[in-house]
Amino acid sequence: ELDFGLVNSCDVDPLPQRSIVLENDFTQTARLRYTLPSGFTFVSTPDTLPGGTTATVVIEPTRNGAANFDAVLGIEADFGLCAETFSVRMYGQRQNPAFYAEASDTPGFLPPQLFDTTCVGDYSAPKLIRLVNNGNAELLMTITVNAPFEIDAFSNVFPLAPGAERIVPIRFHPIAVGTFEQQLTISANLCALEASVMLRGTTFSQQILTSTVTPNHVTLANCEPSSKMLLRVVNNGSGP
Repeated sequence: ELDFGLVNSCDVDPLPQRSIVLENDFTQTARLRYTLPSGFTFVSTPDTLPGGTTATVVIEPTRNGAANFDAVLGIEADFGLCAETFSVRMYGQRQNPAFYAEASDTPGFLPPQLFDTTCVGDYSAPKLIRLVNNGNAELLMTITVNAPFEIDAFSNVFPLAPGAERIVPIRFHPIAVGTFEQQLTISANLCALEASVMLRGTTFSQQILTSTVTPNHVTLANCEPSSKMLLRVVNNGSGP
Protein backbone atom coordinates (compact mmCIF):
# COMPACT_ATOMS: atom_id res chain seq x y z
CA GLU A 1 0.00 0.00 0.00
CA LEU A 2 1.04 3.59 -0.66
CA ASP A 3 -0.37 6.22 1.73
CA PHE A 4 0.01 9.69 0.21
CA GLY A 5 -1.35 11.43 3.30
CA LEU A 6 -2.67 14.96 2.74
CA VAL A 7 -2.33 16.70 -0.62
CA ASN A 8 -2.67 20.50 -0.54
CA SER A 9 -4.33 22.28 -3.44
CA CYS A 10 -1.83 25.17 -3.59
CA ASP A 11 1.07 25.19 -6.04
CA VAL A 12 3.60 26.33 -3.43
CA ASP A 13 3.38 23.05 -1.51
CA PRO A 14 5.19 20.08 -3.11
CA LEU A 15 3.20 17.02 -4.06
CA PRO A 16 3.93 13.91 -1.98
CA GLN A 17 5.78 11.19 -3.85
CA ARG A 18 5.93 7.48 -3.12
CA SER A 19 8.30 4.85 -4.47
CA ILE A 20 8.02 1.16 -5.36
CA VAL A 21 11.22 -0.85 -5.70
CA LEU A 22 11.03 -3.67 -8.26
CA GLU A 23 13.50 -6.56 -8.06
CA ASN A 24 14.09 -9.16 -10.77
CA ASP A 25 15.31 -12.41 -9.21
CA PHE A 26 15.46 -14.17 -12.57
CA THR A 27 18.08 -14.13 -15.30
CA GLN A 28 15.70 -13.00 -18.05
CA THR A 29 14.96 -9.35 -18.68
CA ALA A 30 11.40 -8.35 -17.84
CA ARG A 31 9.42 -5.87 -19.90
CA LEU A 32 7.31 -3.71 -17.57
CA ARG A 33 3.79 -2.49 -18.22
CA TYR A 34 1.64 -0.35 -15.93
CA THR A 35 -2.05 0.31 -15.42
CA LEU A 36 -2.22 3.73 -13.77
CA PRO A 37 -5.61 4.93 -12.45
CA SER A 38 -6.74 8.52 -12.99
CA GLY A 39 -5.69 11.03 -10.35
CA PHE A 40 -2.00 9.98 -10.39
CA THR A 41 1.06 10.64 -12.51
CA PHE A 42 4.37 8.84 -12.88
CA VAL A 43 7.56 10.63 -11.93
CA SER A 44 9.75 7.76 -13.12
CA THR A 45 8.81 4.45 -14.76
CA PRO A 46 11.43 1.97 -15.95
CA ASP A 47 10.38 0.10 -19.11
CA THR A 48 12.57 -2.94 -18.58
CA LEU A 49 14.14 -4.74 -15.65
CA PRO A 50 17.26 -6.83 -16.46
CA GLY A 51 17.77 -10.05 -14.55
CA GLY A 52 19.35 -9.71 -11.10
CA THR A 53 18.70 -5.92 -10.90
CA THR A 54 16.32 -3.51 -9.19
CA ALA A 55 14.45 -0.45 -10.42
CA THR A 56 12.30 2.20 -8.75
CA VAL A 57 8.88 3.43 -9.80
CA VAL A 58 7.98 6.89 -8.43
CA ILE A 59 4.37 8.11 -8.35
CA GLU A 60 2.61 11.26 -7.19
CA PRO A 61 -1.08 12.23 -7.03
CA THR A 62 -2.50 15.04 -9.10
CA ARG A 63 -3.08 18.23 -7.15
CA ASN A 64 -6.78 18.59 -7.90
CA GLY A 65 -9.49 15.98 -7.81
CA ALA A 66 -11.72 14.15 -5.36
CA ALA A 67 -11.31 14.96 -1.68
CA ASN A 68 -10.67 11.28 -0.90
CA PHE A 69 -8.88 8.99 -3.31
CA ASP A 70 -8.33 5.24 -3.18
CA ALA A 71 -7.23 3.37 -6.30
CA VAL A 72 -5.11 0.46 -7.47
CA LEU A 73 -1.95 0.53 -9.58
CA GLY A 74 -1.33 -2.53 -11.71
CA ILE A 75 2.19 -3.64 -12.70
CA GLU A 76 2.98 -6.48 -15.13
CA ALA A 77 6.45 -7.97 -15.59
CA ASP A 78 6.58 -9.84 -18.94
CA PHE A 79 9.45 -12.34 -19.21
CA GLY A 80 8.46 -13.58 -22.66
CA LEU A 81 7.37 -17.15 -21.89
CA CYS A 82 5.56 -16.11 -18.74
CA ALA A 83 4.44 -12.94 -16.93
CA GLU A 84 3.81 -11.85 -13.38
CA THR A 85 1.33 -9.20 -12.23
CA PHE A 86 0.71 -7.51 -8.93
CA SER A 87 -1.35 -4.63 -7.59
CA VAL A 88 -0.62 -1.73 -5.24
CA ARG A 89 -3.31 0.17 -3.37
CA MET A 90 -2.81 3.98 -3.36
CA TYR A 91 -4.86 6.29 -1.14
CA GLY A 92 -4.91 9.69 0.55
CA GLN A 93 -6.84 12.95 0.93
CA ARG A 94 -6.86 16.29 -0.85
CA GLN A 95 -7.46 19.49 1.06
CA ASN A 96 -7.90 23.15 0.22
CA PRO A 97 -6.35 25.42 2.88
CA ALA A 98 -7.85 28.93 2.96
CA PHE A 99 -8.74 31.75 5.33
CA TYR A 100 -9.84 35.36 5.20
CA ALA A 101 -9.46 38.30 7.58
CA GLU A 102 -11.79 41.23 8.11
CA ALA A 103 -12.30 44.03 10.60
CA SER A 104 -15.26 43.34 12.87
CA ASP A 105 -16.70 46.81 12.21
CA THR A 106 -16.28 46.52 8.40
CA PRO A 107 -17.34 42.95 7.47
CA GLY A 108 -15.78 41.77 4.24
CA PHE A 109 -12.98 44.34 4.36
CA LEU A 110 -9.72 44.86 6.23
CA PRO A 111 -8.87 48.56 5.80
CA PRO A 112 -6.05 50.31 7.72
CA GLN A 113 -6.92 50.42 11.41
CA LEU A 114 -6.85 53.90 12.99
CA PHE A 115 -6.78 53.90 16.79
CA ASP A 116 -8.27 56.56 19.04
CA THR A 117 -5.83 59.18 20.30
CA THR A 118 -4.24 57.68 23.42
CA CYS A 119 -2.28 59.04 26.37
CA VAL A 120 1.30 57.86 26.77
CA GLY A 121 1.36 54.75 28.93
CA ASP A 122 -2.32 53.96 28.45
CA TYR A 123 -4.02 51.29 26.33
CA SER A 124 -6.44 52.22 23.57
CA ALA A 125 -9.79 50.58 23.03
CA PRO A 126 -9.20 47.38 21.01
CA LYS A 127 -9.58 46.98 17.29
CA LEU A 128 -11.09 43.57 16.53
CA ILE A 129 -9.83 41.46 13.62
CA ARG A 130 -11.98 38.48 12.63
CA LEU A 131 -10.28 35.43 11.10
CA VAL A 132 -12.33 32.74 9.36
CA ASN A 133 -11.10 29.37 8.09
CA ASN A 134 -13.13 28.96 4.89
CA GLY A 135 -11.12 25.97 3.64
CA ASN A 136 -11.22 22.30 4.64
CA ALA A 137 -7.81 22.04 6.33
CA GLU A 138 -6.89 22.87 9.91
CA LEU A 139 -4.53 25.86 10.04
CA LEU A 140 -2.01 27.05 12.59
CA MET A 141 -2.35 30.83 12.60
CA THR A 142 0.46 33.22 13.58
CA ILE A 143 -0.08 36.96 14.10
CA THR A 144 2.86 39.33 14.42
CA VAL A 145 3.10 43.06 15.05
CA ASN A 146 5.68 45.40 16.56
CA ALA A 147 5.32 47.88 19.42
CA PRO A 148 3.60 50.12 20.30
CA PHE A 149 0.78 47.85 19.08
CA GLU A 150 0.01 44.71 21.04
CA ILE A 151 -1.96 41.51 20.55
CA ASP A 152 -3.99 40.38 23.55
CA ALA A 153 -2.48 37.44 25.44
CA PHE A 154 -2.80 33.98 23.85
CA SER A 155 -3.96 35.45 20.54
CA ASN A 156 -0.71 35.44 18.57
CA VAL A 157 -0.48 31.69 17.74
CA PHE A 158 -3.49 29.36 17.67
CA PRO A 159 -5.09 26.55 15.64
CA LEU A 160 -8.11 27.31 13.48
CA ALA A 161 -10.29 24.39 12.41
CA PRO A 162 -12.21 24.32 9.11
CA GLY A 163 -15.29 26.50 9.40
CA ALA A 164 -14.11 28.06 12.66
CA GLU A 165 -13.47 31.74 13.37
CA ARG A 166 -11.48 33.73 15.90
CA ILE A 167 -11.67 37.35 17.04
CA VAL A 168 -8.23 38.86 17.71
CA PRO A 169 -8.12 42.13 19.73
CA ILE A 170 -5.31 44.59 18.87
CA ARG A 171 -4.47 47.55 21.14
CA PHE A 172 -2.36 50.68 20.82
CA HIS A 173 -0.02 51.06 23.82
CA PRO A 174 2.32 54.05 23.33
CA ILE A 175 5.19 54.61 25.73
CA ALA A 176 6.44 57.74 23.96
CA VAL A 177 4.87 60.77 22.31
CA GLY A 178 4.21 60.72 18.58
CA THR A 179 2.38 59.10 15.69
CA PHE A 180 3.12 55.43 15.01
CA GLU A 181 2.51 53.03 12.13
CA GLN A 182 3.16 49.30 11.98
CA GLN A 183 2.06 46.40 9.78
CA LEU A 184 0.11 43.55 11.33
CA THR A 185 0.82 40.23 9.56
CA ILE A 186 -1.47 37.20 9.68
CA SER A 187 -0.03 33.96 8.32
CA ALA A 188 -1.00 30.28 8.19
CA ASN A 189 1.27 27.24 8.23
CA LEU A 190 -0.04 25.84 4.93
CA CYS A 191 0.26 27.11 1.36
CA ALA A 192 2.10 30.30 2.44
CA LEU A 193 -1.29 31.91 3.18
CA GLU A 194 -0.95 35.46 4.47
CA ALA A 195 -2.87 38.69 5.03
CA SER A 196 -1.73 42.05 6.41
CA VAL A 197 -3.12 45.38 7.56
CA MET A 198 -1.58 48.73 8.55
CA LEU A 199 -2.10 50.05 12.08
CA ARG A 200 -1.87 53.73 13.00
CA GLY A 201 -2.03 55.45 16.38
CA THR A 202 -1.36 58.94 17.78
CA THR A 203 -0.76 60.14 21.32
CA PHE A 204 -2.30 63.19 22.98
CA SER A 205 -0.09 66.33 23.04
CA GLN A 206 1.66 66.39 26.39
CA GLN A 207 1.77 69.63 28.40
CA ILE A 208 4.27 69.57 31.24
CA LEU A 209 4.52 72.97 32.97
CA THR A 210 7.16 73.98 35.50
CA SER A 211 7.32 77.36 37.26
CA THR A 212 9.75 79.34 39.39
CA VAL A 213 9.26 82.55 41.46
CA THR A 214 12.06 85.05 42.01
CA PRO A 215 12.51 85.96 44.80
CA ASN A 216 10.74 83.13 46.53
CA HIS A 217 9.28 85.50 49.18
CA VAL A 218 8.80 89.27 49.74
CA THR A 219 8.58 91.29 52.97
CA LEU A 220 6.77 94.64 52.73
CA ALA A 221 7.61 97.58 55.04
CA ASN A 222 4.80 99.41 56.85
CA CYS A 223 4.57 102.18 54.25
CA GLU A 224 5.50 100.16 51.16
CA PRO A 225 2.30 99.63 49.07
CA SER A 226 3.66 96.91 46.73
CA SER A 227 6.63 94.97 45.45
CA LYS A 228 7.55 92.94 42.35
CA MET A 229 8.19 89.24 41.83
CA LEU A 230 9.18 87.31 38.68
CA LEU A 231 7.05 84.27 37.77
CA ARG A 232 8.64 82.05 35.09
CA VAL A 233 6.57 79.25 33.46
CA VAL A 234 8.18 76.66 31.08
CA ASN A 235 6.33 74.12 28.90
CA ASN A 236 8.49 70.99 28.74
CA GLY A 237 5.85 69.00 26.88
CA SER A 238 5.19 68.37 23.22
CA GLY A 239 2.06 70.47 22.75
CA PRO A 240 1.35 74.20 23.05
